[in-house]
Order: sequence, then structure tokens, then C-alpha cells
Amino acid sequence: LGRDNPAYKDDLATVRAVHSSMQVRSAIPDDEVGAGVLRPGQSYQIYKKEAELPEPAKMFYEQVARLAGLSMDMLL
Repeated sequence: LGRDNPAYKDDLATVRAVHSSMQVRSAIPDDEVGAGVLRPGQSYQIYKKEAELPEPAKMFYEQVARLAGLSMDMLL
């Protein structure tokens, strides 16, 4: 797919629209953290056991474990 492809141009227009709507925000120091301030990764779902994983996540973690040479228990 090249730059002349209509799908590429549509995707590029979408990316440009999203980026142009972004606003700069000031960082909030740790000592000023109050209710409603989320840090990166703070709202991520945490899975401690393989049985807790939804099927798509299980497939992903199985592949990662295989590539890393780890068991699922070691990875989780």
C-alpha cells in the first residue's frame, strides 16, 4: 500500500485530525496528586492467574511466554 492508496490517505487524515485536537497538559507533581488524577498504567486490569485472563489476553500471554521461554506462571 503506497501513499497514493485511498485507504492510506483516509488513515493519514484521521491521524492528522486526532493529533490536531490534542492539547498540551502540565505534569502534576506526585505531592499534588488528588482524587481523579490517574498515573500511566494505574487503571490497567491486573491478572494474577491464568484462569482470570479473558481469551484474547490468554492467547497473547501464551505467545509472549513461548517467545520469552517462560511459563505462564512466571510471566503472570
